Amino acid sequence: MEAEPTRLAIELQVENETLRSENALLKSEVEIPTQRLAEIEKRLSKNSQNSQLPQSSDLFGRNSNTESPNRKVRRALGKKPGKEPGTHGKHLSQKVDPDEVVLQSPLDCSSCGSDIFGASVQSIETRQVFDTPKPTLTCIKHRSERHRCWRGTTTAGVFPRSKRVGTLWTEDQGKCPVSALWSAYPNEKGIGSDS
Repeated sequence: MEAEPTRLAIELQVENETLRSENALLKSEVEIPTQRLAEIEKRLSKNSQNSQLPQSSDLFGRNSNTESPNRKVRRALGKKPGKEPGTHGKHLSQKVDPDEVVLQSPLDCSSCGSDIFGASVQSIETRQVFDTPKPTLTCIKHRSERHRCWRGTTTAGVFPRSKRVGTLWTEDQGKCPVSALWSAYPNEKGIGSDS
């Protein structure tokens, strides 16, 4: 009878050792993906506010948990974002007489493709685009008149200070290399010389 429990104890002990070794093997196999997952989560949690990453690397919605102090106060007071109800909005209203009107008329039907040029107009939708005009180069010619007095002395009109060289760009545009050359040799005939 004693042999039976001893044999059973040995079998249980062998099974226990087998289970322990399998358990240790499984733990080591799980440890590698767990470390990899922690590394990935750490990398994903970085953004421009808590690391040296640029703002362009921030993913959409990543900083949704960070809220500006003003927004927190407004939310605590129950205020919604945007303009307050009842106040007039500010916008760029359409002009009654625009500088240019461009007609966008379809040539053929969007459904069947047949020619609809000259067909009756059902409705018109308008949109206006406000653009700043393209800068243009303006040329202003300054002439210095010379007058002779009754004594015979010739006196010339004085050019404004910035117009004393032959060809000159304004101070905002910088000095033209040709005008720099002209100002270096003022006695030579060249650009801007009427003589």
